[in-house]
Amino acid sequence: MNKTSQIQLKLESVLDLPIEIYDKDFTFIVNGEEYKTNRIIADLLSPTISNIHLTDPTINEFIITTQQKGNFSHYLNLISFKQFEIPEEEMQFIFEIIDILGCKSIT
Repeated sequence: MNKTSQIQLKLESVLDLPIEIYDKDFTFIVNGEEYKTNRIIADLLSPTISNIHLTDPTINEFIITTQQKGNFSHYLNLISFKQFEIPEEEMQFIFEIIDILGCKSIT
């Protein structure tokens, strides 16, 4: 009988990736304003976009229209994996964004 061993890359290794330096090849258009980032960040912040990329990897923009107003940069800052504060008056906007992008990994 052959013995085997198991190895696994730790999920924390994602934190060491310099993802901010990758080409800004993806655009969120939020209430008419453009926010450029890269596809990796877009996929990490949105299961919806990640699923779209599975069927069409050429998609390079996503349009979002919300009822509430706010600064989408706050949402993009989540990629730091650090906790930060969002102005109370923008929370309804952030909740709309979370819903539209299908993110369930925010605490």
